[in-house]
Amino acid sequence: MRVVNIYATRWRYRGTDAVELRGRLDIDQLEDYYDMYRDQLPKVLPEFEKYADDIRLQALLDDVWMDEANMHMFTLPSNQVVVAVTFELRVGALLRGQDARPVVALIEQCMEDRLLVAGVRIGEFLKTLGTEAPTLEFAGGRADLPALRPERHHLVFIARGMAEEPVPSHEIVGEIVFREKPPYREEFAEMMTPEQLNLRIPADSTGNLVTLGVVTPTVSLIYGHERFVEDSIFISTVQAVGTAARFHEIWLEAYVQVRTFRDEKQRQSSGLQVRADLEELADNLGNLEFDLTFSVRFPLMPPRIESFHSALYEALDLSSQAQLLSQMFTQLAGSLRSEITAIDIRERRKDDGRQKWNSFAAAILSLVGVSVGFVVTFLGINAAEVGDDLSMWDGRYSNMYFVASLFALTPVLLIVFPYVRDWSRRRDDLVVVWLGLAVAAIGGLLELYYGPPRTVVAAVFMAMADFFIVLGAGIGVEWLIRKIRSQ
Repeated sequence: MRVVNIYATRWRYRGTDAVELRGRLDIDQLEDYYDMYRDQLPKVLPEFEKYADDIRLQALLDDVWMDEANMHMFTLPSNQVVVAVTFELRVGALLRGQDARPVVALIEQCMEDRLLVAGVRIGEFLKTLGTEAPTLEFAGGRADLPALRPERHHLVFIARGMAEEPVPSHEIVGEIVFREKPPYREEFAEMMTPEQLNLRIPADSTGNLVTLGVVTPTVSLIYGHERFVEDSIFISTVQAVGTAARFHEIWLEAYVQVRTFRDEKQRQSSGLQVRADLEELADNLGNLEFDLTFSVRFPLMPPRIESFHSALYEALDLSSQAQLLSQMFTQLAGSLRSEITAIDIRERRKDDGRQKWNSFAAAILSLVGVSVGFVVTFLGINAAEVGDDLSMWDGRYSNMYFVASLFALTPVLLIVFPYVRDWSRRRDDLVVVWLGLAVAAIGGLLELYYGPPRTVVAAVFMAMADFFIVLGAGIGVEWLIRKIRSQ
């Protein structure tokens, strides 16, 4: 009998010395599969095998002979570290067909972390090992948590002794794969028997099983299969346990990121969120979603291994967990898009406001700069005509001020007219007509009151009168063109 105890850890491997499975497990008949998918399979960390010189149970068991014990550490493509402790043993009571209590006692010690490595319990050993090894990084930076995660699985491989030896009875199987406490009791955990692992004798009319494969969320029992099948199931379980742990870590890290954003950077009032607040959250969630793609799939294997892998994934509910994680990231992405859309709208509104202000500033600059420049230039050219008895505000220069004012108001007219036109298009025809007439009438009244321009003030107001007349006429002409086109 071989009992393999597979534990997920909180470590992530950051080294480069991981080696392939070839030479460490029996994969001879599956060599082509492993060569094809080697980059997607777990790899062994040989640098830690030297610590496995002293592995034993905390309490000795009667009727159990331990032939060999060893420990392997694996790293998955996601860098998740998984530990596997294997016991090669003989169990007298089980071999005699009496009961499975010695095996059950051994499994329960393994489930409760009562394995001793180098004289200390495996959890304490791994925590000390992780703090001393520079290639191991604690996931999430939470070094205060236990090194072992709750995700684990136990494999019981039983070799077939003789051809006529029957498979273990239903009672023996039940004792091994189920416990007396929930959630490990039979009514809490579904037992699956993949068809490809449960083969029958074709010539036997009773259809007796010659091999057995039973899968539960905690313990799986494999009886009568070849060693390469057992080792392939072993690797598949390492992948599944590491995947389950990584799923939970991804969910926890995503929760921490969202919680931190909500507590520190989320603005409670609308209109205050800025793009920089979302940058770190979006980046971290993108990294987690990218990491999820390394944890979902396991390479396709021959039917017997693939059937076990599918049954184990179903027992551990990994497929639905992957789907829920994917939906969670989809919903978070949708929330981020909504936030970014709102920010984009606000930024565009600010840009429009800046553009309008720039246009207004340009109009003011034209109004002041062009007119002043024209006046200064004119007076500079005609400086000889300015005597002690004259001023630059003298009425004889009113025509020059009139022209300067027209120069200044022309860009203002070009800037203002599109806004007035857009406003008028959203109003009733009667309102537009009256608006054009009113603006033109204001210009006409100013023209009558101040004309002709004999003073500087009259010249400026005459230019403003022409501005209003042209603006009002433009509103009327644009309305008339729109009416003609509509007909």
